[in-house]
Amino acid sequence: MLKKKPMTKGQKIATLVILAISAIMMGVMFRDNLTAGSEGSALAECFTEEAVLEKAKEAIVLFNDRDYQGVIDMSEGSMDNFITAEEIAAQCDEILDKKGDLVEYKKEQVVGATDADGKVYAGAYITAKYNKGKMKFVIGFDEEMKLVQFQFQ
Repeated sequence: MLKKKPMTKGQKIATLVILAISAIMMGVMFRDNLTAGSEGSALAECFTEEAVLEKAKEAIVLFNDRDYQGVIDMSEGSMDNFITAEEIAAQCDEILDKKGDLVEYKKEQVVGATDADGKVYAGAYITAKYNKGKMKFVIGFDEEMKLVQFQFQ
């Protein structure tokens, strides 16, 4: 049996980024629209800005509370196939330890996107201030307000 070498900090962070991107395959078009900064994209009628921000902050609170299974459970199911709560903890606990406690949300923006199949999505850009720095979140939802994207830096 082969033994795995422990991952370096850089490898852990790279793995987290790769998992975050690949974990949510249904949000590919949505993610592209958000990360390209498509400001001003109108929300579909099935979304409200308030509901999107509330649900996004719910995901951030779960993340900060290290309830990674709670974040996974908010998804439409695709995350279950790619990552476990334990794998997220192995990657994120150290990051959260370094940032400290969430102090406040600084910047918030809600955008909409439509993929090539006509499916609509809503997303929130949120910058959160922590005791020892800040984190930027990009969080996306499908029409049923199921999580399809959860990224941070």
